[in-house]
Amino acid sequence: PEFIWLFLILSLLLQELWQVLKAAYHRKLHDYFADGWNVVDWISILTGGGVIAVWLLVIQGSSSLTSTVVTLPRSPLPNTLNSEEYRTAWTGLLQDATDLYQLREIHWFLLFAYSTIITLRFLKGFLGQQKLAMIQYAMARSTTDVFHFQIVFVIMFVTFVIGGHVLFGAALEEWSTVGNSLSSAIKMLMGAFDFENMYDYAPFSATAWFWLFLLTMVFLLMKLLTAMLVYHFAKFRRIVGPTESIFVDAWNGFRDLIWRLEWRWDYIRMWDFLAAFQNPYEDLMDGVMTKANIRPEMAEMMEKSVLGLRLAQAKRDVVSMDGLAVEMQNHPAIEVLKAKEMQKELRKIAADPATADHLIDECDKQHKKHLLWARKIQHLDVEKARGFLSMLRSQRDQLNTYCDQIENGFAEEMSGLIDGLEGLEVSIAEAFEGLLELRSTEVDSLALCPPRLPYAGTSLRNE
Repeated sequence: PEFIWLFLILSLLLQELWQVLKAAYHRKLHDYFADGWNVVDWISILTGGGVIAVWLLVIQGSSSLTSTVVTLPRSPLPNTLNSEEYRTAWTGLLQDATDLYQLREIHWFLLFAYSTIITLRFLKGFLGQQKLAMIQYAMARSTTDVFHFQIVFVIMFVTFVIGGHVLFGAALEEWSTVGNSLSSAIKMLMGAFDFENMYDYAPFSATAWFWLFLLTMVFLLMKLLTAMLVYHFAKFRRIVGPTESIFVDAWNGFRDLIWRLEWRWDYIRMWDFLAAFQNPYEDLMDGVMTKANIRPEMAEMMEKSVLGLRLAQAKRDVVSMDGLAVEMQNHPAIEVLKAKEMQKELRKIAADPATADHLIDECDKQHKKHLLWARKIQHLDVEKARGFLSMLRSQRDQLNTYCDQIENGFAEEMSGLIDGLEGLEVSIAEAFEGLLELRSTEVDSLALCPPRLPYAGTSLRNE
């Protein structure tokens, strides 16, 4: 086991050194060490190296101490033995044993610290599984509220500890000191308490202290802490939507393993051993991200967590007026997904035909799942704002239509009026031309001749 553990430490060291060189080459060394998980990896490497170094010192010290003990004279001691040298030798031996024990304690503490760091590295690994990452993110988002809650909790808890020490410390051993009172209060918080001895000593004080402690610390504050965690978990779950369980991921991983074995076996049957031991997905992710034109901040979030893409999409969806789904309709990657020759597109990126078909099938399954989950992750307030915006746009379009109709009708009426005025102008011009023509022919009027009058004395014009 020790050699396996040493091999794992060396593997992690080589992996981190390669990442440091890669970050230095791309001039992103600051970003590398700004990531807390990389710092945790280096702390685990250094702590593991310290464990190994101290363990070697303990072995060397134990061997040296054993050799020294063997060289000391044994009972019965000879008469020629120098007692002063003998005492000096034993004094040095005891001092070496004390130093070795202290070194052993340091080794134990380093083992404890290393186990704690390994726990942190487990948390880093949990970011690769959806449900575990969701729980971890929810707890991290509640840190600020929990911190302020702890301020209130500690103040009230210390108040009850001091009160219990003052009330029962004179008669009960478990409340005799502040340390014992703190231990007793913690036990009562966990549900283990001895109320009978408290009640026998001071019935009224014990009843008042116990019920105030129970109602305040257990029923109120502990439930408040639970409600805060549940609130942040539910809120974060609405953001990322439903997540796959670890059992589904294990099954998908097993299916992918079977497919990889079949893929490698196909190349082995074609006597292409070099390709059989390559990664079928090598350089594929970078090519797909380049083709999809993924933003740098989104790519960074994807590298940090399995939920990074969902968080980035949720962030863009909230700040978008129309929603990410509408914006992505004209995205270049959508055209690739709609294309009938998707396999050729994947082969252009970095995939062989078998890998392209496999990815198309898996992506189709995931796409159907996300279509079912899409309605469950909608932000209600944002959707209300978008509905209101859609209504405003509809009303604007309708108003524009009415205004266009009014303008068109007004244009038609104006055209008719202009035509009438132009006709009137033509008629007037023709009338004036006729009058000028009559004037030139000495005709005074175009009126008809008056009729003959039937009574006498009238002069009639000749017909």
